[in-house]
Amino acid sequence: DQPPLETAIGFRLDGKPVRLVNLKNQLLAESEGDVRVLFALSGAARGTPALHFEPYRPTLLERQLRQAAANALDNPYLLQIEHEQRCIRVWQEVLSHRAEFMTFWQQRRRTRAPSLLSVLLDLASPMQRRALNGAIGYEIRPIAFDRRLNRWPSPSAAPNRTP
Repeated sequence: DQPPLETAIGFRLDGKPVRLVNLKNQLLAESEGDVRVLFALSGAARGTPALHFEPYRPTLLERQLRQAAANALDNPYLLQIEHEQRCIRVWQEVLSHRAEFMTFWQQRRRTRAPSLLSVLLDLASPMQRRALNGAIGYEIRPIAFDRRLNRWPSPSAAPNRTP
């Protein structure tokens, strides 16, 4: 079994040694807990979000992060609803940062999040939101990680979705 990419590979950033996991944690901290940054990071595997088709820009960041979260939750390698088992399978990164997702929702809505499903509903695309509404009461479980390299469409083939 291979070690996880985020801990196996190191590089230098601003002259300091860094691993991908450190970079992810730093971005999460510097974003003041905006968990949508997790959806903006690609691990080059099908079981991680796709690389965004345009650079992230400060003036567009809110829209881009909202879109990154919605796109990731539309990805069947990151979220699946299994009606037969009455469960929602979700990317392990969401489950490992469950507290941060709940806090993010609480800070944005100024009220306590009733469940992780509420947070997912808020972050999802309208189509996925409808599907998730049909899974209220289902148990949330981790989805199996697909380590195969992703094969996403080129930027010219990327869907033109508006928020």
